[in-house]
Amino acid sequence: MGTHEATFRKAPFTPLRIPSGVYIGTAYGQTSTGLLTQNTLYAYPWAVPNPITLTRLSVDVTTAGEAGSVLRLGIFYDNGTTIPDVLLLDAGTVAGDAIAQPEITISQALNPGIYWLSTVAQVCPTTPPTVRILSVGAQPGVSNASLPGSGQTYQGMSRTGISGALPANFGAVTVASSPPRMTVKTA
Repeated sequence: MGTHEATFRKAPFTPLRIPSGVYIGTAYGQTSTGLLTQNTLYAYPWAVPNPITLTRLSVDVTTAGEAGSVLRLGIFYDNGTTIPDVLLLDAGTVAGDAIAQPEITISQALNPGIYWLSTVAQVCPTTPPTVRILSVGAQPGVSNASLPGSGQTYQGMSRTGISGALPANFGAVTVASSPPRMTVKTA
C-alpha cells in the first residue's frame, strides 16, 4: 500500500459573531421562573464579540404583577472586573401586569466588550411580576470576593432601592443567583 499524506492548512480563528436582524437570547444555560422584588435592580453580563446595534430589549413576563406594575430595562458598562459600572442606557419601562414578552424599541450601538443587561420591577408593592430567570448557566465570570455556597452559582448582580430612573452608576452590588433573562434584537 502507498502512503497517504494529508496537508493541513491553518484556518484563521473567527470568534462567534452576533448576526444582524435577529432576536438573540442573551443568556446561556437553563432558565426557570422567579418572582422579582420591587425596586431591586438585577443585572447579568453579556459578551458582545463584534460591533452591533440593538433595536429592541425584551423580558419574558410569565405571571402578571399587580395592575400598573412595570419593568424598567437598561444596559450598564462593565468596570473591567466583571462588575456593572456606569449606565449606558435606561431604555424605559414595559408592562409587568400582563403575561407577555413586552419589548422596548431602542437604537443602541455596542462595541465588542462586556455589558450588563438590567431589569428592575417597579410600582408593584403587593404583587411583583414573575419573569423568566437564569437558573443554571455559564455567565462569563461574575466576580465575587468569596466562593459560592453548595449548589449556588453566580449569575449576576443586584442592588436595592431603585424606584425610578436607573442610577448613573450601578453602585454597591450584591451577588444575584437568578437575575431576569433578557432578549435583544439587532439592527
